[in-house]
Amino acid sequence: GYTPKFFLAECGKITKGIMTGLDKRLWPIAFKRALYLLADKLATSKGYGGIVTGESLGQVSTQNLSALKVLNRGISLPILRPLLGFDKDEIVKMARHIGTYEYSSKIPEFCSVFSFHPKTKFTYRVIEEVDKVVSSAVDEVLGAVREVKLYGEEEEPDLQGLKVDVLPEGAVLVDLTGKAENAVRLTPRQVMEFVFKNGPDKTYVFLTGGDKFNVDLVRSLRKMGVKAFVLS
Repeated sequence: GYTPKFFLAECGKITKGIMTGLDKRLWPIAFKRALYLLADKLATSKGYGGIVTGESLGQVSTQNLSALKVLNRGISLPILRPLLGFDKDEIVKMARHIGTYEYSSKIPEFCSVFSFHPKTKFTYRVIEEVDKVVSSAVDEVLGAVREVKLYGEEEEPDLQGLKVDVLPEGAVLVDLTGKAENAVRLTPRQVMEFVFKNGPDKTYVFLTGGDKFNVDLVRSLRKMGVKAFVLS
């Protein structure tokens, strides 16, 4: 596991500039362009090697080839689009498989720069027009970006009710660190399937390495009624 980083950008100034300075049909492409510029500047300043998006070809007006071509203009980092060839049903299926669907489905769709009749054909001249409107706002937003620590780097994971000092008799020892001997070595992604195939009525003790994500996984099992613990 690892400690993810989350950067929060308050984009109100960007949306205000778009809504007051551009044709409504350009609002969606303009906001996405602003996000591209913001991501490029932020990632470069942090020394990251690329930008990853969730775009799927043709799903909406800003994800057709005409849009993607012009959106790339002037972006210094490679843009990776791992979902580009997937349709919506395939993406939903994948999200269910990796366990993110239930979380994302609870988040309502919201975008104040939505347009019922957006443009679907774009030229570089359109992007030049957009950049004149959003560039200064992007720089302002960049200067106020906050890093939100989802799990504080010095914060100890909460082990209340999960911690055991001795392996209970008959318990299955599962290693999530990839370092322990005499234990079932699994990745976090494999845990759920293993537990329910091996028997959810058994007792499972996990070596988490103190990783917050791993501890949360054990806690999730507990909420499902599984006798799951963390070995200190």
